[in-house]
Amino acid sequence: MTEFEMTISERVPSRPKISGGDTRTAMYGVVLASLLSANAIFVLIYSAAGVTGNSILTGGFFVVCEVCLLSIAYRRDIEMSSADWFFAAFLVSIIGSLIINGDTAPTKNWVILAVSLASYVCCRFVRSEHLACLKTTYLWIASPIVAIGTVITAYFLILQWNDPHGKPLVFGFDAATNFLGAFGFLLIALVTTPLTPRRRVVLTALLFLPVAIFAAAMVRFYFVAIVVALLLAAVLSSGRQRVYIAIIIATVLAGSTVGLLARFDTAKVLMTYATQETEISTIQKTVASTQQKHNQTEMVEKIVLPSCNLDLDLNNSVAIRKALLRDAFYIIPSAGLFGLGLDSFLTLSCIKGTEVHNTILQSAIEFGWLGALSLLMLIGVAGYRLLPLSKKDDGARFVFCSLAYVTIVSMAHGRVSHDLLLFALIGLGVGIYERDTQKQPAALVSS
Repeated sequence: MTEFEMTISERVPSRPKISGGDTRTAMYGVVLASLLSANAIFVLIYSAAGVTGNSILTGGFFVVCEVCLLSIAYRRDIEMSSADWFFAAFLVSIIGSLIINGDTAPTKNWVILAVSLASYVCCRFVRSEHLACLKTTYLWIASPIVAIGTVITAYFLILQWNDPHGKPLVFGFDAATNFLGAFGFLLIALVTTPLTPRRRVVLTALLFLPVAIFAAAMVRFYFVAIVVALLLAAVLSSGRQRVYIAIIIATVLAGSTVGLLARFDTAKVLMTYATQETEISTIQKTVASTQQKHNQTEMVEKIVLPSCNLDLDLNNSVAIRKALLRDAFYIIPSAGLFGLGLDSFLTLSCIKGTEVHNTILQSAIEFGWLGALSLLMLIGVAGYRLLPLSKKDDGARFVFCSLAYVTIVSMAHGRVSHDLLLFALIGLGVGIYERDTQKQPAALVSS
């Protein structure tokens, strides 16, 4: 076998030891795995402490993780790629928006955005040989967290079985979503790891109950993202691995069906919400008015957004999402090159205190057409470059499918300043591709 044909998995041990000799690799795996399951970890910590959150602790955790990643993975041989230039363009759009619109958000939100963007830089220095350790470590860290989260979610689900809201509140948190988010990464790690037939049977059997519980908890869109990520993993895999992934997908679909049927009355109400039309409120029509600062002429002009003319059922999350999308598409044509400023949508929409819930649309509104285009290109280039390598290597496949998973989630739950995982996985994918091509002759890379 020539070096041309060697994959990452063949150049490094398939079962790296997370101890002794390679402490740096072990630390790398632990830090990245902790980032992927951070939301679920914080739910457990804050619930045990009896508090709703602590911004200093949360921010400090992410900063420490990023510093550790940068110190472990830093290398001098990094080369600027097209993805890096698109990331730079995205930064320019943010800076341009700040200069033109001024400080439109609290300092805390600017800091959160900076920490999220820094995750791209920290993960950009990744070494491909750390990928196997990342998956192994994540399985060890996430498995007990997901198990505990499943039990807790089931307990509160039973207590709130007939709650019209659908999703159970776990210690006051919408924790089922966070636990399912970590569970999604866990599934992707499992389907991108070669396993013996016996372990496959055992793991498949163990997955059914958590899937049913989270489906009964009415966490909906995450299941769409999980199934799409698993389908991508199946397409990129070969042989018996595809059969194994197909069984996992069937288990997810069966568990989801059982969970929804178990709370059929609640599920029927939510399906009714999905088809319910939003009525126009004549009362709101007469008073609806909101102001925005024009980013070019500094003139204040009156704008009445679609949400201001709608009589919304605040229990209908689907109707709220539709109204938010209407507002977003109404604003984007006038957002200009650099947008209206960070968090400006919060002050424009009549659905107060709620972002667009779509990372790309929010970027277009708040950082302008340049921001949305550069972010789209950044995601697209990172995924496109990583795709060929994902067909050959399990570790690259895990990152590619995880990036697809997070990107899909960001289309319904995204908020740019909080999308740390999205930027981290983009940086991870860009770094893996660059590192792999540096080890191959230029003729092969160009082909």
